[in-house]
Amino acid sequence: MIRFLFFIVQKILNLLFFFLKNKKGNSNYILLKFISLELLKISRKLNFGSGIFIKKNIYIESAGVLLNSKGTNKYFKIFLEEKFENETIQLIKIINHLLKNEPKLIFDVGACYGEMSIYFTKNYPDCKIFSIEASSENIKIFKDNLNIQNFPTSNIKIINKAIFNRITKVKYTKGMTSENSIILEEIKYNQNQLATYVNTTTLSEINIKYAKNKVIDFIKIDIEGSEPFLINDFKKLSKKIKLMSIEFSNKNSKDKYIDLLKELNTNFLIFQQRFPIGKPLNLNSAKSLFIRKLNELGGLDFLFLNKKFKK
Repeated sequence: MIRFLFFIVQKILNLLFFFLKNKKGNSNYILLKFISLELLKISRKLNFGSGIFIKKNIYIESAGVLLNSKGTNKYFKIFLEEKFENETIQLIKIINHLLKNEPKLIFDVGACYGEMSIYFTKNYPDCKIFSIEASSENIKIFKDNLNIQNFPTSNIKIINKAIFNRITKVKYTKGMTSENSIILEEIKYNQNQLATYVNTTTLSEINIKYAKNKVIDFIKIDIEGSEPFLINDFKKLSKKIKLMSIEFSNKNSKDKYIDLLKELNTNFLIFQQRFPIGKPLNLNSAKSLFIRKLNELGGLDFLFLNKKFKK
């Protein structure tokens, strides 16, 4: 039951937010103070280590970054069986471990609300970050997250397009969610969502048009089943990419993801994404791990380190 108490914390925050917007008179002030104290008690009992900040919206603070909680409850979640570590903080440790130098160019593909991009810019202030996100609704939250930080975020460039295997227009799920996707027969998507049309781009176009064809230090790709469509771009950019994190999920066919593994195995070392980093996986081990995690969890994230750029 405690596992779901973050839901109670969120409801209390919503109530607190309501009274902050409408506070008038001593009675409301007393109620506001009572709600705040009760929230503090619950947070302490749950070892909720993140800060809470309210200014027009409810923000959760983690590792010096403020994140708008609208549209997601993941910042409130509490894990009892293992110490929770923000995924991006773990990725930063991985990047620092696997790359020789601090990254100067990052692509955040499927940037959603900008959480990862903002952590990257806080930790790598001299890095240029291209954040590719197709959902206009998500980008509104992303821009709000950029504006609320107390450190510079001007090195983040938002590109409001979907990454695909060609430049066109595609049907796309609509709404404020981290699970928006291109609507194609091959991709599993939420059929209850409304749809819209969005412009697409490719990794190659982003690199040529925006990044001036430079070497890309790190790419994070989480695009809800569209990852296998990028296989030709990975071939084109095989000498330009140092390190990638790619989600392998149940949103597309198992065989297409395995084909992607086979292609990337040519030029990249494959690792399971976790820290501390384990040993590189051979192709058969990577395939077996993917199939097992697909059945257990619906997928996993792999790391791909270019053999040309390894330490």
